[in-house]
Amino acid sequence: MDSELYNLERSDTTCSRNTAQAILRFLRLVFRHRMIVLGFLAAAVFVGIVRYKRTPSVYEASAKMMLRNIIYTTSDTEHRNAMHGLLASYKQLLLSDVVLVDAIKSLERPAPELQGTSSVQWPAILRSMLTVSFDPKENIVEVSCRSRDPESTVSIIRAISKSSAEFIENDRHSMTHQLVGRLDDERLDLQRRLDKSRTELLSARKACGDVSSFDGSDESHPTVKRVSELSSQLTESRSRRVELESMLRTVQSLLATGQDLSQILPLMEPLVGAEVIQRIQNFRGISQTLIEEAEASLHTLESEIVAMKQHFGTRHPEITSRIVRKNELLRWLNVSRQANRNRFTGGIRDPQVAQWMISTVSAEYQRTLQHQQLLKAEYELAEQDALALNDQLEDVRMAERAVETLQKQYASILNRLSSIEIGKDEGGISVAALNEPLIPGTPSAPVLSHHLGISTVLGLFASLALIYVIDLIDDRLRSPEDVQNQLGLSVLGVIRPIPVHESESHPIHVHGHPLSAQTECFRTIRTSITLCESETRCLAVTSSEQSEGKTTLIANLAATFAQTGSRTLLIDADMRRPGLSKLLEMRGQGGLSEVLGGNDNVPQMCRERTISTEVPRLDILPCGLRKTNAGVLLSMPALSAVVDWAVAEYDQVLIDCPPVLPVSDASIVGNFVDGMLFLLNPEKTHRRSALRAVDQLRSLGMNLVGVVTNTSSEAHTGAYEYGYGPEYTYGQDEHGDAELPDGVIPGATFANADNEQQPYSLLSDNARDRSDSRITGEFERKAA
Repeated sequence: MDSELYNLERSDTTCSRNTAQAILRFLRLVFRHRMIVLGFLAAAVFVGIVRYKRTPSVYEASAKMMLRNIIYTTSDTEHRNAMHGLLASYKQLLLSDVVLVDAIKSLERPAPELQGTSSVQWPAILRSMLTVSFDPKENIVEVSCRSRDPESTVSIIRAISKSSAEFIENDRHSMTHQLVGRLDDERLDLQRRLDKSRTELLSARKACGDVSSFDGSDESHPTVKRVSELSSQLTESRSRRVELESMLRTVQSLLATGQDLSQILPLMEPLVGAEVIQRIQNFRGISQTLIEEAEASLHTLESEIVAMKQHFGTRHPEITSRIVRKNELLRWLNVSRQANRNRFTGGIRDPQVAQWMISTVSAEYQRTLQHQQLLKAEYELAEQDALALNDQLEDVRMAERAVETLQKQYASILNRLSSIEIGKDEGGISVAALNEPLIPGTPSAPVLSHHLGISTVLGLFASLALIYVIDLIDDRLRSPEDVQNQLGLSVLGVIRPIPVHESESHPIHVHGHPLSAQTECFRTIRTSITLCESETRCLAVTSSEQSEGKTTLIANLAATFAQTGSRTLLIDADMRRPGLSKLLEMRGQGGLSEVLGGNDNVPQMCRERTISTEVPRLDILPCGLRKTNAGVLLSMPALSAVVDWAVAEYDQVLIDCPPVLPVSDASIVGNFVDGMLFLLNPEKTHRRSALRAVDQLRSLGMNLVGVVTNTSSEAHTGAYEYGYGPEYTYGQDEHGDAELPDGVIPGATFANADNEQQPYSLLSDNARDRSDSRITGEFERKAA
């Protein structure tokens, strides 16, 4: 994840840097073609002045009007929204065809823009003359009018204001009459519907049978009340029946087991009375009814005592008397309860008493059961009547709701009708003029600065577009700065044109003409390479296309290294077109192709095929016999052994490689060297080709030391049937040799370096600014 973030940040940084470089390059391009920019700007200024002179004067007048909303809303937000919509609607009204046509008809003298036009065109022409804007915060509408006649601007604004006011007033009266008529029709319709609903309600109430007491509730009807009462009685009867049945079963069970029957007597007392219970043999005690009454009196006394203590003291006579009565009741209740617990000395086990209890309870049970059955039958009949009544009651409710709704609607319409007054301001808006339009004394248009500004901007854009098109058509690298900015590599030096007679007399110009300005260019390149921070003992030289001067560069550069005392080796790895072997007249001899294709000792084979040149301490390993499988040979493992041997034997190794775009040989060699020099001819090499070649090398991880620009070109002397191209194929000439002669021919210089008398390269100043001691020390280290 961290690596991805790092890659994203690095990509963003690279994009930003590339964008800045592209902008700087375009600015330099604009400066180079500054005469085009100045010419366009001068023409634009001239056109702007001519347009200003030929444009007729236009006058402008304005007026402000304030709108107020008479209908107040409940909240500030609703009020703001309503005012915004009102202002927008008023703006559309001012620009409507109806208002504009009425305003034009009311003018005493039409504006110059309207003269000679048909009435159909009036609204469009007048809208083009008007500007309507509004401020929602201040509720102000501003109307501006432009015309060639200053008096027409004021008259048009006044006519539009008057026409819009008349339109609003007429619309208000028309809407009021329409509203009154519509409300009156609704009132009559509601009245008919209300009378009909009242009649239906009266009929529904009559169908229920109790019109006088009906108030809209179900329980107010006698049938409903009877169902409720019968339901309560039936529930009580069922509970009583269950109680008697339980008592009967209990007595029968006690009788069957011969147990004491005295525990049933308290339950029998409500049925037969206390007197009957007292006549039972062996009964002693107090009546349960008296005990319950005494308990109730005791509870009442306790409540009174608690309430009186909140207002009186504990020794108050009333409180004292109630406490005494309370204590007497407590003693009596204790005695009575104890007597009742002992009222049967030996219990009741008399079968006659048991039979009496059974007969009494059975008689009461049968009576209760018959009463329950009668109540159930009566309840079922009443329930059927209630269900039948329910539909009628629902009809009554619906009729009542309909009547109530219609009454509210009828009352609302009556209130609205009573609140409307014909002729009164009911429109909800009010327009007030804040200022009167004044006849302008000076024209508002044309403005000279406005015309000049537009013309200047258009002229500037046109000139920049033309410069951009010129740059697209001329796809060249015109200066060392373009080379450095476009490729992102430092320019190590510039090779100046070599005269033809000098190149023909000495193949290695540095050795034959050590004091020439061209020789100094190669020394500058050598110095720049020596002072590089990265390792440069083994370098490869390549280019994007053919015939850019690689052979001339590498031969002379190697000679400059040898002149400093470094043992230097040149390796011709261009086995498709061995220009280095051709230049030094070493064709047909053994070389790199045999070493790569052989299986013997690589160092021994390299030593046997290495040839010394006329330059002291400069040796060359020729290409050897040309092979049809050059790419396969360079891919052999022996190439690594060759490079290792060369680095071990020599202080400086330079390898001549084919161009990058036609073949991949340079990419293969680049994997075994410390760095690569990229050569291009700014006057010949296309920018896109150079960029594609550099990007290809970078994508393969090659270490590009820098760029060398060549302002000379190679002469094509003789007829050749092969060369570097998209196919990069081989051919035969009339002598049976497919090699092109690699000579040095003059070419064009940089566009901005037209002084041929300058003895040094444009980019050699950085190298010469370095201290001599550092250069000398580096050379001594190389020689050692």
